[in-house]
Amino acid sequence: MKFPPFYAALICAGLITLPARSPGQAAIPAATNASGPKLTFLATEYQFGKVTAGALVKHEFIASNAGDQTLVISKVTPGCHCTTAGGDWSKPHKLEPGRTEAIAIEFNSGNFHGDVTKQIFVESNDKAAPRQTLFLRGTVWRPIELEPQFAYINIPPDAPSNWSAVVMITNQSDEPVTLSAPSSANGLFKGDLKTNIPGRKFEVTITAVPPLEQGNNSGNISIKTSLTNMPMINISAVARYSPAVEVTPRQISLSPQVSLWTTNLITITAKGSKKVALSDPEASDKRVALELRTINEGRLFQLAAVFPPGFQISAGQHVDLSVKTDNPQRPVITVPVTQMQHRLPPSASPAHPRTMSQNPPAPPVPGHP
Repeated sequence: MKFPPFYAALICAGLITLPARSPGQAAIPAATNASGPKLTFLATEYQFGKVTAGALVKHEFIASNAGDQTLVISKVTPGCHCTTAGGDWSKPHKLEPGRTEAIAIEFNSGNFHGDVTKQIFVESNDKAAPRQTLFLRGTVWRPIELEPQFAYINIPPDAPSNWSAVVMITNQSDEPVTLSAPSSANGLFKGDLKTNIPGRKFEVTITAVPPLEQGNNSGNISIKTSLTNMPMINISAVARYSPAVEVTPRQISLSPQVSLWTTNLITITAKGSKKVALSDPEASDKRVALELRTINEGRLFQLAAVFPPGFQISAGQHVDLSVKTDNPQRPVITVPVTQMQHRLPPSASPAHPRTMSQNPPAPPVPGHP
């Protein structure tokens, strides 16, 4: 469409705007020599500015077919679960030449803070650009700012007992805030609150409470606030514990019926700076034979547990394997033994299932039947 020079100048100055087009309406023909379908966008980026955490950011990207053949938009995929595409994109959408369609995007800002960039991937039969990327950019603001966003505590084997991390709390709202004493959801962590600037700046020291499991231990610290738009602060805490003495597996699971001599191996590794000595292997059920083997002096051991044919753990019975160490952090290693209960129909007679164990069957330990 051609405009007289006077009107063209007004349009460029922004004094005259063209009427908006609804989805499916014919697009204004664009100067193109495209052969085949061609996917174009009115804009591939949307700047949503500054929003409060928890706000839903909504925007429609306008897609057009600037080619001379039918365009098929086969897929619209947001880059993460916090961003969704409206409409039914489980099936392809077709656009004839010159037509447009709105792609509605919604971003949930609840778990974000600071500068944010979100991507949406659009796939089509445009041979020149079969996969295009749309962007949402902006800043998410919180009345209460946490730095860092969660507490991560890495506990090496030789760490002292004061395992903790500090999270700074800053009130960015216009009114002063009052915070309650921190509370822990599962008792694996405790929080101590300190006021640096009344109503404005605080810090909470989050400490892991032993005993901890090997690997990741997760919990949550909650702090009530006097702000109506953010009544609760939740701080996620993770403590990764690398014990001085590591045990693999931490539990033995037996099949419902043990029909052959069955050996299970437990690996014990000294992870700290000091070597470890093991002694006195013992099973709470005397039918289980144990043998402690040294693979690497002071560093690597194997505990062999041999279960006889017909071994069965009675209902309510607890079977544990244990071995003593000279490490004060882990004076006794305990490995529980569990067994699935085998239930037979009333009319069925016992069969002889194949033994299932963590290791292939092995002969009895010498000295044991």
